[in-house]
Amino acid sequence: MTSHLFARRRLLVAPAAVLALAFPPAGAAAAEPAYAGTCTVSQTTLIYTATPGVANEVTVQAPGLTGYSLAVQDEAGPIKGCSPDPRGGEAVLVGNVIKKIKVVAGDEDDVVVIAADINVPLPTVVYGGDGDDELRGGRGRDDLRGGGATTTCAAGRHDRLRGEAGDDVLRGGTTTTPSTAAGRGRRTR
Repeated sequence: MTSHLFARRRLLVAPAAVLALAFPPAGAAAAEPAYAGTCTVSQTTLIYTATPGVANEVTVQAPGLTGYSLAVQDEAGPIKGCSPDPRGGEAVLVGNVIKKIKVVAGDEDDVVVIAADINVPLPTVVYGGDGDDELRGGRGRDDLRGGGATTTCAAGRHDRLRGEAGDDVLRGGTTTTPSTAAGRGRRTR
């Protein structure tokens, strides 16, 4: 008789477990989507920080909207923070208080492009981090820093290119005030 009672209780528990899985408690939060990175503004600096473990393809550009704004887009996925582009897409917009750009690509093989279409050339710092990275500066004073693997840096005049560890290719501008290049590996001007 004891085993019969046990079997009946087990049958009653199984449907209750199925219902609990089908209808989570009212206070349960939905899982947050996976982000390619986070966009924040600290004083007058736009900061994009990649999520660890994501191979990023980041572009910072002028979105072509009225007024001065910047768009940050990552082909690796959605970006957390700032405001979404009202025209749709993954871009993130920032108002006219931005005076500097900072991108931290982190690990993995990343591509970071600071587009030349930004109306006012802004100083930019890009940290490639670990992985084989490609870093391209814009029209402002850029400080492009490789990381622990092979890095390709390309920038215009008045820029600082740092390959750091790994076999690096550094391409600077050709003006009376050339870019400075530092690091181990190949350097091409």
